[in-house]
Amino acid sequence: MISFHQIRKSYHSLEVLHDISFDIAAQEVFGIIGKSGAGKSSLLRIINQLETHDHGTLSLDGQVIEHLSEEKLRHLRKDIGVVFQDFNLLSHLTVYENINLALKLQNKSDPQAIAEVLAFLDIEDKAHSYPNTLSGGQKQRVAIARALVTKPKILLCDEPTSSLDHKTTQDILNVLKDVNTSYQTTIVLVTHNLDVAKAICNRVAVLENGSITDIIPVRNSTIDTSKSYTEIAKEVLSL
Repeated sequence: MISFHQIRKSYHSLEVLHDISFDIAAQEVFGIIGKSGAGKSSLLRIINQLETHDHGTLSLDGQVIEHLSEEKLRHLRKDIGVVFQDFNLLSHLTVYENINLALKLQNKSDPQAIAEVLAFLDIEDKAHSYPNTLSGGQKQRVAIARALVTKPKILLCDEPTSSLDHKTTQDILNVLKDVNTSYQTTIVLVTHNLDVAKAICNRVAVLENGSITDIIPVRNSTIDTSKSYTEIAKEVLSL
């Protein structure tokens, strides 16, 4: 469904992504892990072209991004939802209005869709609350609801649990698992936390210094001593 081929990205003279090539299957939960500054968020933002790449080919559902007109690219973006680590909720809008904003940006009105995601995320009683009255976990549920209300095929999650405590992290990961199963949504999740990747991902790409060092299938395993970041990931994520 998502295919990277020799993707490169530079900021001025600094290359942050080098010859990135891998595929993500439809309805997969795919992780991108690495240390801070490895290029994870840049790679994620290239998927919906919030950042453009300098070289290579990106395909979504067989459509080569570089060949699309601006109009077709805008249409394609409607199938991509985004969840951020800092929630990105508008403080002057209620929960309902924050969720509805995603529909308004697509010139849509769908109260039933809003009611459905409020129920799915178990935040119906917060519909008329404002973000500053919510806990961190509730805010992230609202952010996920906003991303889901347009029924995207792909959900991009940029460190969605990094500001949450352990219990709330597990809660949000369970929510994302339910999203993947119930909505049959492909999820691409960026995280530096190997435990998060292990809890939810089917496969994980390890990003070091702008390059993919390994693609690891996630299975039950025990943590062993480590050397490089890739070796740490293999110990934590694989048998």
